[in-house]
Amino acid sequence: MCARPVSEKLNPKRYEPDEDGYVREIVGPWVNDKHARLEKYVDISRGARARWLGPGKAGATFIDLYSGPGRIKIRDTTTAGDGSPLVAWRKSVEAGTPFTGVHIADLNAEIGAACEHRLKGASAPAILETGLALETVDRVIGRLNPRGLHLALLDPFSLGALPFEIIRKLAALKHMD
Repeated sequence: MCARPVSEKLNPKRYEPDEDGYVREIVGPWVNDKHARLEKYVDISRGARARWLGPGKAGATFIDLYSGPGRIKIRDTTTAGDGSPLVAWRKSVEAGTPFTGVHIADLNAEIGAACEHRLKGASAPAILETGLALETVDRVIGRLNPRGLHLALLDPFSLGALPFEIIRKLAALKHMD
């Protein structure tokens, strides 16, 4: 597929076209540690997640309110790969306990749509919200089964972009990691 140009609204120092025609995010090498920890957590929680999966059960979801476009490239290298929502989804599938919902959100509609497209291409049950995380959290919570098991990754670019109110709202769910 021919790459589309990065929207003029997106910072070209943070985003570039990926091979699939959508944007990918340019990140630092720390992403390797973050993704390794995320994969480990999704893997070690598979036994607990399995209890929420199956007919008549409440389900297990993954939530990322700062999803990004779903693909990354490590700055000053040629290394590219999946972003956090795809890392979590693929690991849950590999572990034999796939999430029953993958709720993503991003402030930018183009970036969120790229992540949703990539998740759906990987057969993930992706649901996208667009807007500020403080607003999207309410819409995401409204879609969740209150009896389900939920795993939220909250990883904004700066701590100032993570209002404590988001944590408070998610923590009110009975089974939230």
